[in-house]
Amino acid sequence: QEAGAFFFACVKDDGSVVGFVNGTLSSEQSLTHDSMSMHDPAGSLLCVHSVCVHEGVRRSGIGSKMLKNYVEMVKATQPAVTCIALICKKYLIAFYAGC
Repeated sequence: QEAGAFFFACVKDDGSVVGFVNGTLSSEQSLTHDSMSMHDPAGSLLCVHSVCVHEGVRRSGIGSKMLKNYVEMVKATQPAVTCIALICKKYLIAFYAGC
């Protein structure tokens, strides 16, 4: 509720949600588990919490398209955001680097 502007859903024509990206703002200078624990509306660091894709459509490119669109939406509508960061598992680094 507090960070609604940073929730992005991918919805099919029939209204079903196939994925989402969400995050919160932090006034911290670096991304840590602590900086992700609370939304600070005055923050300039966007901490991405989740990039989730429905199991039935994974590995179809939706995740990377969602994340790219999310970043573009944030850049276009949230001028206070100066940095976007996330914490991920090691095996996902290449995926996120490609986005």
